[in-house]
Parts: sequence; C-alpha cells; structure tokens
Amino acid sequence: MEKKNALKAVGVKSESKGMLKAVETKKTGKVEAVNRASHTMSRLASVDRLSVREKTEKNKEDKSETITYENLLIPSFELLHLEQFKIEQKIGQHAVLTFSGRLPEHVQDIVVYYTTVGYQVDVYNKNGEEKELIFCGTVTDVRVANEGSIKELFVTVLSKTYLLDIYKVSKSYQNTSLSYKALIQGVLKNTQEAKAIISEELNNSTGEFILQYKETDWEFIKRMSARTYLGLIPEITSTAPRFYIGPREGGSAKEIEVLEYTAWKNIKEYQINQKNYISGINESDYITYIVKSHALLKLGSKVKFQKSEYYVKEVSAQMIKGVLIGTYHLCKKNGLKQKKYHNMEIAGISLNGSVASIQRDKVQINLAIDGKAGGSYYFPYSTMSASPDGSGWYCMPEQGDEIRVYFPNEEEKECYAISSVSSYTPQAGDASDRMSDPSVKYLRTADNKEIILSPSGIIINADDGKAMITLDNSGNITINGAKSIHVTAEEDVTITATKNINLYATENISIGGQSGTIVMEKDGNTKMTGEYILEN
Repeated sequence: MEKKNALKAVGVKSESKGMLKAVETKKTGKVEAVNRASHTMSRLASVDRLSVREKTEKNKEDKSETITYENLLIPSFELLHLEQFKIEQKIGQHAVLTFSGRLPEHVQDIVVYYTTVGYQVDVYNKNGEEKELIFCGTVTDVRVANEGSIKELFVTVLSKTYLLDIYKVSKSYQNTSLSYKALIQGVLKNTQEAKAIISEELNNSTGEFILQYKETDWEFIKRMSARTYLGLIPEITSTAPRFYIGPREGGSAKEIEVLEYTAWKNIKEYQINQKNYISGINESDYITYIVKSHALLKLGSKVKFQKSEYYVKEVSAQMIKGVLIGTYHLCKKNGLKQKKYHNMEIAGISLNGSVASIQRDKVQINLAIDGKAGGSYYFPYSTMSASPDGSGWYCMPEQGDEIRVYFPNEEEKECYAISSVSSYTPQAGDASDRMSDPSVKYLRTADNKEIILSPSGIIINADDGKAMITLDNSGNITINGAKSIHVTAEEDVTITATKNINLYATENISIGGQSGTIVMEKDGNTKMTGEYILEN
C-alpha cells in the first residue's frame, strides 16, 4: 500500500515533470516564434525607416531643385512681387530672360530712365542663407505699364553674348594657314573679357580667303563654326561674354526627375539636312524627347534619361502655378549639329584696294576695309581674254594701282580681282588731258608707254615721243626715233614706191653691200667703192 502510494506519488511527480517539460517546450517554441517575428518586424521597420529616410532625402533633393517665386531674387529692380518669369535658350542664339512684376507706387516711370544701355540684371535662386546665380545678362527692353495705381514692369534681358552682336564689322582674313580656332580667338579680342571654349574640331586651317562683311562678331563666329557643324551655346551665368562652341563636354551626365515627356522625330528636317547641309547624320539623331522637369538645366549639357545619355538641345523654363517648370528638348550628340550657311550680303559686291604685289596672273591686294594691315593672299586677276594654253590677253596692273575684288556669289573663296574705276584727275586747264575726248582711246603704262587709237589714226609712243610710229588715215606712216632707227632682216628688205623714194640726212647717207658702198657726204661729194663701177 505504501509502495503503491509511493509509486503513485512518484508517478504523479513524473507526470508533473513531463507536463512541466511539455509546457516549457511549448513556451520556448512560442518565445522563439515571438523572437523571430520580432526580429522580422524589426528588420521591416528598419527597411521602412531607410525607405522613409531615402524618400525624405529624395524629396529634399527634389525640393531643393524646385524653384518658386519665393526663391527668386532680382536685386536689379525693386519689385513687390514677380508675376511672370521665363528663360529661353536655343543653339546659336542669345539666351532670353523675360519677367514682369508689380512696382511700388513711389517708383513710377523713373525705372525706365535709370535702366540705361548695358544695364546688368542678375537673377538668384535663394535657398535659405545661400543663393545661386542662375542668370546674368543685359537689359534690351524695359516697359512700365500704368493702370490706375497699379504699375507693372516688363523686362527683357539677353545673355552677355549679346555684347558680341551689336557692331557690324567688315574685315578680311587672308592667311590661309590660320586655324578656325585662332581666327575666332582673334575676333574675340575686339570685345573686353570675351572668351569661348572651342571644340578641337576647329583646329583645322581655313585653307581659303575669308571675309567678314557687315556681320557682327557673333554672326561671323556662328557662320565659321557652322563650317564644322558646330553651334554657339551661351553661358548664362557669366558676367562677361562667354560661350561654348560645340556641346558642354566633361563631367558625368546629370540624372533628372521627369514629370512628363513626349517622343518626337522630325523626319522632314532630317531629310533636308541629310541631303543638302549636314554630313554624318542618321535618322535616329533626329529623335527628340521633350521632357518637363523641376530641374533647371543648361543648354548643351549632358543628362541621363531612360538609362541613356542625351544633350539638351533647347530650353524653355517658366513659372507655372508658382513653380518653375523646365521644358527641354533632348537628343543625341549628332542631333546638335548645325547646318552650314553663307553670308548672302557678300554676293555681287566689290571691295576696293591697292596692288601690293604681282605674281604671274595673280595679285596681292591691300583691301581698304583692312586699313593699314597688308594683304597676303594672291587673288586671281581677271583679264579680257584668257585660255588654258596661255593665249589671250595678259595685261597685269602695276604695284600701287587701285583695284577691286569682285565676289560673284555668296562663296567668298570664289572672288577674283578686276579693274578699278579711274581716280585720275587732270589739273585745271591741262591741254594734255587724255580723257578730254571720249572718241580717243588709249592704253598707257606707268613707264610712259602708250598706244593711242584716235579717229585720225594710230600712234605708238614710247617715253613721250622719243620713239614713235604714226599711222594716219591718209595712208601715211611716220617713224620717229630720238636716236636711231634700225631696220634688220635675216634675208631681204624691199622698199618699193610707185613714184619716189626719198632719203634725207643732215650728215651722210651710206648705202653698202658685201663688196661695195655708196656714200653721199654732207659737202655734196658722192663716193662709190667696189670691185667694178659701171657708168653709163
């Protein structure tokens, strides 16, 4: 009984231990499950916190790129608030900023008077204590509209490259070994602080005569750059005329957040350019993405869009509902190529100059438009008649002669030298004026050699009559020589007259042959010598 009770007691104790163990095991499993769940939740929470932090940072970044009216600062004008704001950029054109805003009542119209030629406008993006210059330019148009007590200011500002586009210049570049880069750098010296970052493609020499004719330096540089299909891209944050020739290179492409976009292919423009103007382009180069973004991008800069690199071909950024939205045309690098073109003002003009040097059928000319700068290029000279075999009319001008360079079309390399309008002016009462009778034509050199064709005959004159032949209309030929007249023939000289042959001399007349002579002396004696002398 005691043993059974003891066993029962032991059994109860053993069962309790088993139950305790089962409970402990079950509890441990729950704890592990809870711990695993807690760890998972902790990881998820950590991921969520990281995601939230990344999103917050991204939102901050997006927010930092977003420009509102509150961020814009224009110290050049006292404005109550801005109402419109727009920046436009295209290749080969000055960047344009237009804005309008409300003026305080006390300002009135005086703003128009103090905004003078060359007035500079700076625009800043203010972010807290920091401010970033986003545009710098020169005012080209300012208006104040008054409607009762409301005064509205309207301003147009161009990038500083505008300073290169004011004065028209005419100048020749005759050094054919000069590179396009050196030529452009020389042109930029005309404008204070003007500089350009020039593509290596312009290191090639010009290889031909170049003329800047009634073109601003900006127009001329633009035309020269287009010869290698490159365009001009203004730097809109510079306080001096600065620009790129070709796209902005260097650095990594900027990733942008796009609000919306449109894909577009200009097939017509591609066909026209590929057939007529630009070499080395493909149809895909004319695929353009028109994207909208809060970011303010620069013309010609590289951006990353849809995992590919593109260049900004066109910019239009304006305030929409209080936020600056940029609309950008993105394309591949070849899509930035500009077509070649000419200065049509050149076609048909002629430029005055003077002959510096003559070489065969070419002349070196000091052009009047170049001032004292000497010419180094040899222009082909146009004559009345010329043939490939060298026959024709060869009559070159003299050094120092006035001359003209003629441009038959818009290609300046096709120019050639032609005759000039006479600047000869006789003295008053000069009886020897060769232009007094238009019926008399003459050809005369600087060395006093002359052929005169008059209604009465022809005169060939050397050194103002020292040697002269006259052929008159009556059939007379007169030969005059200040010293001697020589008639020489390898075989025969025949003198025939139907009436008389007259020989006169103030001294002696000698007629000689191989074995005999006749001399008629001035004292009246005639002497004859020879092997035989026959008398009738």
